[in-house]
Amino acid sequence: MFKPLLVISLTTLLSVALANPMQPDRAAPAPAQPATATRAAPPALPRLQSIIIIGDLRKAVFLPDQEIAVGEQINGYRLVELDSRSVTLQRGSITRTLTITTSGAFTLQPANEE
Repeated sequence: MFKPLLVISLTTLLSVALANPMQPDRAAPAPAQPATATRAAPPALPRLQSIIIIGDLRKAVFLPDQEIAVGEQINGYRLVELDSRSVTLQRGSITRTLTITTSGAFTLQPANEE
């Protein structure tokens, strides 16, 4: 009877002697970290290279050489409007207008043959 009591006493004494009050208790659960709201950044806007308008054909050309028409998508943005100097892209509630910055325009008019 004396021997088991001695073993328990020595085990308790040893665990108290080896405990380091400057380190966290490994048996205690880690404190919960507050949830942080992270929002993914929207995809990068495509780079507008040129605008093609020939009669009813209306397309925007984006780098690297990707043509899209009104209603089509690029990088998650939908082309909603197109004119001779700019295009309007929309993604959810985000609307962006890209403008051609280079000078010069080439306009083709359909020939009227009679």
